[in-house]
Amino acid sequence: MAKQIQLELEIGANFSAAITLDTTQTGRTHRADIRVTVGDVTVKVAFRTSPSSGQGTITLAGDIVTLIAGADITELLNLSTDSAFWVIDVESIGATAADIRREARGLVLVTRDITRLSEPTAAANASGLVSFTDVQTLTSTQQSQARDNIGAGTGAANLTGHITSTGNTAVLGSFTLAQLNAAISDADVGGGMAIGGAVAGATAGQILYTTAGPVLANSTAISYASELFKVESAGDPKIVVQKTGQQFATLFAGSSLSLFQFRDKFGIQSATSINDFGSAQYAQMVFGSTRNTAFGDMGSGESDPGARVGIYTHATTRIGLIIQLMASQTAAAWEVKNSGGTVTASVSAAGNLFAQTTRTQSYTVATLPSGVVATRTFVTDETTGAFRGTCVGSGAIETPVHYANGAWKNG
Repeated sequence: MAKQIQLELEIGANFSAAITLDTTQTGRTHRADIRVTVGDVTVKVAFRTSPSSGQGTITLAGDIVTLIAGADITELLNLSTDSAFWVIDVESIGATAADIRREARGLVLVTRDITRLSEPTAAANASGLVSFTDVQTLTSTQQSQARDNIGAGTGAANLTGHITSTGNTAVLGSFTLAQLNAAISDADVGGGMAIGGAVAGATAGQILYTTAGPVLANSTAISYASELFKVESAGDPKIVVQKTGQQFATLFAGSSLSLFQFRDKFGIQSATSINDFGSAQYAQMVFGSTRNTAFGDMGSGESDPGARVGIYTHATTRIGLIIQLMASQTAAAWEVKNSGGTVTASVSAAGNLFAQTTRTQSYTVATLPSGVVATRTFVTDETTGAFRGTCVGSGAIETPVHYANGAWKNG
């Protein structure tokens, strides 16, 4: 039985291996082949006792067989990957061709020199040169030397002008406004703007900054007519930040009402306002003012509802108001308080109604609506008044009733 072995061979490097066989070999010729078959083609390194050109040498000493192949032989091999397993056979040959014994067999791990990305060329091997046609693996020292060599040419002169440089260090100089505008292709930088400096002079506007960030400043050194800030469209003011009383307003031409306003804490008009645009369609919501009628139309095309907040559904399938609570809500869903702040009615998070008193619609028995189980109301003409008895009308008894078991019941 042939001895099982495993060897390693690197393409382009000297190869030698000493194999100890199971028996002592005497008086026989030996040979070995490391080979692989790709398709119909077999590639191999042959080892012979009397090698021809391109073959390695096999020698025998007792039970040890030695295989030797120079780098000039292994570099003729080829791999499509970084490594692959080939097979090896070590045979002893007797006096006749039929007298052949396989002394050892196994696998050989054949590898490429993976530190080299491609086969070397004369240009890459030239002393003192770096090839820029292929990817290079350079140490930090080599990278620094390459930069120094490139910088020594005429194309690496230092920058001059408003941006200067010395070697790899650049310095940004100063620009005039005209120079900036000449450099900007899609806009102009206007004058009259100071950032971070003291406000002085009768300029049209000043933008300052503090450690807290950008601010719009009202300086005593500048005369303002009425506005700190204004945005206009076709001559009509759209956004105006007022100077007087630190008021902030958004105004629309053709309307005496603001679409949206911020006013100061003194409440000259309102703390918050969303008003109409000079039409009969209401889109107004005003809070925080006692000087103006305030109402909120969540739809459009309605008149003043006569309340502080009015909601119009504008569709028979639309819910007027939804209050959705938080998970594990503990506070009430809504409350009603009197002028002293005492709660007079509320709905808890669980849906329980609290009220000081309740009043339902009153009916005659004949006019009671279609019932739903657990509905309660009041009738004015019950006949018997018997508790839990079915209601009978045309009487004179006034009593509360409830709906159960398919009928309105007394009680």
